[in-house]
Amino acid sequence: MPSKGGGRNLNRNEVSEFFGVSTNTVDAWVRANCPYVQKGGRGRSWIFNSADLHQWRIQIATGGKNTDPDDEERSGLVSKEEAEKRTANARMIREEIETAHLVGAVIEIDLVDQVFGKQVDKVRARLLSIPAKAARQLIGVDDYQEAKDTLERAIFNALQELSGFNPEEPRKPN
Repeated sequence: MPSKGGGRNLNRNEVSEFFGVSTNTVDAWVRANCPYVQKGGRGRSWIFNSADLHQWRIQIATGGKNTDPDDEERSGLVSKEEAEKRTANARMIREEIETAHLVGAVIEIDLVDQVFGKQVDKVRARLLSIPAKAARQLIGVDDYQEAKDTLERAIFNALQELSGFNPEEPRKPN
């Protein structure tokens, strides 16, 4: 796709810096048929026009809708009535979420993150303790199967401890 003009011509690395994305993202844009000035290949760098890329990204972000506010029919802009309807719908959804929160049907993501983080820390600490515990039991063991069984027992014990499962304790119905 040849350039339509305006903007600056940039190579792949400059595009990456200009738009604040990785070069892998620029490569993905190329695969998605972004506009370019010069196609890259054997010793030739890709050259892109910043204005063309910017416009292309806007079209991708808006689903190909026209963003010209003077052309209401094709711009994707909504009427005042439609905007009010969407606002009322958003309020209703927010109220439903607040009600669900009040009755305990949902919880704050920060709480989930905090609890999950503690569990991950516990798992990490327990798994990192396995080598020290197993090493004492493996001193003088020359038999492969015995060493393997010892390690498996240590891992199983760690997982059992982390899960809170006790095979000796009867299961309680949920």
